Amino acid sequence: MTQQPAQVGPAVKPRGHAQPQSGINAAVRELGITRQEGQRAAKIDAISPEAKKAAKAAGLDDNQSALMQVAREVKERQVEKVEELRRQREGAR
Repeated sequence: MTQQPAQVGPAVKPRGHAQPQSGINAAVRELGITRQEGQRAAKIDAISPEAKKAAKAAGLDDNQSALMQVAREVKERQVEKVEELRRQREGAR
């Protein structure tokens, strides 16, 4: 009887279409919100702390549209944008 060497399979990960269970994908599944809502929340969360404080003082902290406008600005201009939106809001009253 001769011994045959053991067969060893390839050392590669199996291919599949499984998505990673992290980031926005995991959050939207867990929270039961749409991907778009999750992306908006992440953008608003990325607003600078100074701009968040200014938005709260200006009464804009519950206005998603205004917060998205602030989030689109570069960090250095976010507080200025909050002030601009506050002036617009006061002028409309």
